Amino acid sequence: MFEEILIEPVGPAFLKYWKHYNCTGTLDEKFSSLTISQKPDESDEIDELEDEEDLSYLHSLDPKEWKDQDHYKVLGLDSKRVSANDEDIKRAYRRKVLKHHPDKRKAKGETVDVSNDYFTCITKAFDILGSSASRRSYDSVDPIFDDDIPSVNQESKDNFFKEFGPVFEANARWSNIQPVPKLGNASTPREEVEHFYDFWYNFDSWREYSYLDEEDKSKGESREERRWIEKQNKVERTRRKKEESARIRSLVDNAYACDPRIAKFREDLRKEKLAKKLAKEEAARAKIEEKQREIEQAKEAERIAKEKAEEEEKKKMAEAKKAKEQHKKKLKKVRADIWALLKEHIQSDDVVGLEKANKIADTLPLERLETLSEELKKINSSEKIWLLLDQEISALEDKAADQKLARSAEATIQTKSQKEEVTTSGELWTYDETTNLIKAVNMFPAGTSQRWEVIANHLETHHKMSRSGKEVLYMAKMLQNHGTQEMLRRAASQQKGVVTKNREATISAEISSAEQREDKQWLPDEQKRLEQALRSFGPNEPERWEKISECVQTRTKKECMIRYKHIVDMVKAKKKAGAQGTGTAKT
Repeated sequence: MFEEILIEPVGPAFLKYWKHYNCTGTLDEKFSSLTISQKPDESDEIDELEDEEDLSYLHSLDPKEWKDQDHYKVLGLDSKRVSANDEDIKRAYRRKVLKHHPDKRKAKGETVDVSNDYFTCITKAFDILGSSASRRSYDSVDPIFDDDIPSVNQESKDNFFKEFGPVFEANARWSNIQPVPKLGNASTPREEVEHFYDFWYNFDSWREYSYLDEEDKSKGESREERRWIEKQNKVERTRRKKEESARIRSLVDNAYACDPRIAKFREDLRKEKLAKKLAKEEAARAKIEEKQREIEQAKEAERIAKEKAEEEEKKKMAEAKKAKEQHKKKLKKVRADIWALLKEHIQSDDVVGLEKANKIADTLPLERLETLSEELKKINSSEKIWLLLDQEISALEDKAADQKLARSAEATIQTKSQKEEVTTSGELWTYDETTNLIKAVNMFPAGTSQRWEVIANHLETHHKMSRSGKEVLYMAKMLQNHGTQEMLRRAASQQKGVVTKNREATISAEISSAEQREDKQWLPDEQKRLEQALRSFGPNEPERWEKISECVQTRTKKECMIRYKHIVDMVKAKKKAGAQGTGTAKT
């Protein structure tokens, strides 16, 4: 009815219970007479653990070097290791205590050195594996775990899944995120493969190395020493953690390099890109062909239209030629009729009459000749005929005179409009624009290709003058006809808005030769331009005075240098006079 349970004779509580339960006989006899019953499956597990026990290993342990021992092997859990649960660890520890406790071994007659007994190693193994934190610390440095990773070679590529599969499964134990994606096989879809490598490239490991701390912080004699020990241990843990991260990264890199699926995916991607490229090129080629076809069709349509137009033109020309020939024949017949009518009234030696008849026959149009022929047929008198002829000749002469007068008037109007267009197309020429034009004309002599357009572009580029080629040509001719000085005088007068004798003298002085300018007074505009040029071009500027002279426009290089020297002398004299005045005041 009741199930017998395992009775584990361990500790003072059990001894007290046993004495209370049966006070007769010795403890050894009671131990030997005690029947221990267990569940069938628990008995099998214990037997299995007993088979795995290695007594010689326990005797080889040094209690002082407990960190170097295999705690799982000490408790007889070498086959289960990390897969052993907390109950397995507790059960294994109880069994070890039952068999290897110093009191038990002393009862059996063994000599036990309590200060250096291996039972301490069993106790330490349970202390480490019995706590989740310390067990994780020890599992992180499991001595039988293989940290090696497959290298990148042909064998790894040929046996990829066999080489890398177990390694990834073994390292999956360190992941904080569970479950860990599997490596898969050759038929694994691309999305799962990419997820696998993405997971391992961002691997979150719980593996830490506090178990390998060389010094125990609790052994520090002072707070400063304990802090120093903790700092050293932290540095070493960080270094090992970095090495572990680099190892995992190398594992993933090697797998990625050897994975035949990645090579296949790359080849598929290359083919896909190539197919897209070919499709794009094919589309571009089809577009070009379509465009070429449209061009050919347009050319063909143009050719057909041109041929049709040529045919129509030929037809029109043929019709015109035929009409012309008919007109010519008709005109010839009408003239012959008129000559036949006039022959009776013109003597053979009448040169004037013959000239009049020829002029009328050659000048009058066909319609008028037909009308004239009908009128001549109705007249019998020679006087009336000659009167009619004289009227016709007078009408011809009047018409010719009118046409000549019209052509003359039209030519006059056209010439006048062109001049008005040139003179009124823009603003009046200022003095500066006129001087710039003179310089540009000298810069681009006769013979320059498209000379006036080039001069207009030059004036617009360098002097901001918006003038057309026709305006430039017209102004150049005006300068040539009226003289440079007169045109500059006019431009200066227009620019100022008033013409005076003093201003005319000043403008004439500005356009005189360099020898006449040296002693001439400088105008305010010239002085302003000189000062601006002196500020723009420093002493180290190459060809300084040539550039200053171009900016001043109305002064030569020599005049600018003389003016500058004069200004310097004036400044020096002013400073000297000021210094003398200051000295006198102090005295």
